Amino acid sequence: MDELDFDVDTILEEGELVYSLYWDSGAPGAGADSEAVYLWDEEYFAVLSYEEEMQGPFATLREAIEACELNYVNESVEAIDSTELRAAEIAALLRTDAETSLQRLTINNEDWQRTGDGRWLPAEEA
Repeated sequence: MDELDFDVDTILEEGELVYSLYWDSGAPGAGADSEAVYLWDEEYFAVLSYEEEMQGPFATLREAIEACELNYVNESVEAIDSTELRAAEIAALLRTDAETSLQRLTINNEDWQRTGDGRWLPAEEA
């Protein structure tokens, strides 16, 4: 991305948190953190734990999620929350490797389960 002309601190303080992905490696010392997307001044900005800078701006939340691969889930991902997207919309965006052992995930405080064909369904329907 090009050098950005905005104040990261302003976005973090004044922006609205609209998407967050929480992960925990489960290994001692390996860590846990979250990735986030903020809405500020009608644009979306991603804050990634593995990057030193904020990514963006993006025109839509979906664009930010896909560009920063915040729809990719593996066994470390525990929960995803969004104030703009319904759980079913998030589930439809999710991507995973066939080898992942991740079978359950909390999306917008709802339990979701991965099916044999890789789709995500509410746990009570899977």
